[in-house]
Amino acid sequence: MQEVIGQGANGRTRHGFWLGLAVFALYSGLSLIWLSPLSLHLSSHVYDPGDTFLNIWALAWDWQALTTDPLSLFQANIFWPTANSLAFSEHLIVQAIMAAPVLVLTGNPILAHNLVLLISFPLSGLGVYLLVKRLTGDFWAALLAGFFFAFCPFHLMQITRLQTASWPMRPSPPGP
Repeated sequence: MQEVIGQGANGRTRHGFWLGLAVFALYSGLSLIWLSPLSLHLSSHVYDPGDTFLNIWALAWDWQALTTDPLSLFQANIFWPTANSLAFSEHLIVQAIMAAPVLVLTGNPILAHNLVLLISFPLSGLGVYLLVKRLTGDFWAALLAGFFFAFCPFHLMQITRLQTASWPMRPSPPGP
């Protein structure tokens, strides 16, 4: 099979990776601006004290349980003496795994929470960008679709609920 210049064996251009990285960087920059002044105080401030503190606790609990006794993950230190009490709330296991490097390096669950929240915007935008680019082949349509999905009012209104704010990270392009 002969390779076309500028394209890999699967037909995708080699610059597609760098273009996707640039789109991710653009969405990341917009996220920093959109979430300011929080983005200036990621390690010490929260956007809203409501559900945010519950989510920070859940991230910290998940990571502590996953690293010390993973089989007891749902035996959280809330609603004692009820068994499996984490099942009464959002478990945030995926988000805790995403936050793991920050928790390991800094031990700061507020910083971990805020970084997972911050990364949810560019990841969701990138997911839609890749999907629309794959389906239409149009860069501008993909860029705008990713922007509108990442920064839609619903996503912005859920900023205090990490479990809901991070759901948009799920769109992904169809397989090859």
